[in-house]
Amino acid sequence: MKNFIKIGNEETKSIVSNVSWLFSDKILRMGVGLVVGVWIARYLGPENFGKWNYGLALTGVFAAVSTLGLDSLVVKDLVKVGSDEKIILGTSLVMRLVGSVVAVILSYLIVFFTERNDIQMQLIVFVLSLSFIFQSFDVIDLFFQSKVKSKYVVIAKNSVFLICALFRVAGLYFKLSLIYFVAMSTVEIAFGALALLYYYSKKSSYSIFSWKVSKAYGLEKLKECWPIILSGVIIIIYMRIDQIMIKQFLNEKAVGIYSAAVRIVEVWYFVPSTITVSLFPVLIKNKEDNNGYYKTVLKMFRYLFLISFSISVIILFTSEPLITLLFGKAYIAAAFALKISIWTGVFVFWGVGAGNILVLENLNNHNLYKSLSSVFVNVGLNFVLIPKYGINGAAIATLISQAFGSYFYFLIPRATRHIFWLQTKSMFWK
Repeated sequence: MKNFIKIGNEETKSIVSNVSWLFSDKILRMGVGLVVGVWIARYLGPENFGKWNYGLALTGVFAAVSTLGLDSLVVKDLVKVGSDEKIILGTSLVMRLVGSVVAVILSYLIVFFTERNDIQMQLIVFVLSLSFIFQSFDVIDLFFQSKVKSKYVVIAKNSVFLICALFRVAGLYFKLSLIYFVAMSTVEIAFGALALLYYYSKKSSYSIFSWKVSKAYGLEKLKECWPIILSGVIIIIYMRIDQIMIKQFLNEKAVGIYSAAVRIVEVWYFVPSTITVSLFPVLIKNKEDNNGYYKTVLKMFRYLFLISFSISVIILFTSEPLITLLFGKAYIAAAFALKISIWTGVFVFWGVGAGNILVLENLNNHNLYKSLSSVFVNVGLNFVLIPKYGINGAAIATLISQAFGSYFYFLIPRATRHIFWLQTKSMFWK
């Protein structure tokens, strides 16, 4: 019994340590990334900043194709007792490399046919898409996740992140071009891959050169991952379609201004995942006790609502000075869009919590249904609202579609209706 307790305590320490490292990673990247990113946005101006963000949005659509949705599947397989690490990692790497090459080709074809006369935009998209190939080596990240040793991934990637941040600051000092800053994004990921390879060689029993490729394992994973790829593509389209449509209806400058508002909104999105990860084990434990389970779910939704609502109120009354302070007067038009967009966070926070509930209650199909319906709502509203109201119309479209997908959708199917009522009840603290 003592040995069991000792092992349990060691496992608990590993989990707490792992979460701490991941949380510190988010804080560091949020802090340094926001400061340097804002500095670059001020230097580039709305038009060039808009070109960069349009390139990110366009390549982002194919991110799910490059990863093939393998991440959770690979971690699950690596955790299994008796699993063959060399076959799992080797096959996954080859599959992701193939998916990445396809994503690079698709990204370039899209920009080539939509931006025939803009050689700079074609170059931006091509350079950004090359990062997919280097991200294939994130299978090493999955290895460390399976061992609950994300510490090494955080050290590897953040070391490169901080060095590249210095190079970005140097680029600002020497007043280098937009392409330099775009290229630094890919360079960071490339050297991050090298850092992961270094730590894997030091901390693993095997070398990357001992990895093997299994056709049978690859085909098995392809059968499992296609719904995840589809869902991932839908989510990315949903998250980035507003910037793509702003470019088509308006111009790069409008994309740049809108992206300033989006940056401030999305900087908080690590909060709900942190809260839900912390409460997930408690939810699993209480699942058999309906009363205890629903009390915990309600408590989770209340925390998510209270935090997101508080952030929204603060940003609502400080949007103008905040935009001016961070991005400069050239981006002041983003202030009103920010007043609208920040309320999207309330539904994003709820949506992250609801996603865990759907998994726990074996209602995963509703994740796909609500994402797909939200995309149609978002695209339809963008077609109507962007020509009339510009970037503010895009903000309204995103807010309405997010409210539908993360809140009102749950009222429609009988199986998810209890989630809607729990979310509603969470607004009233009793």
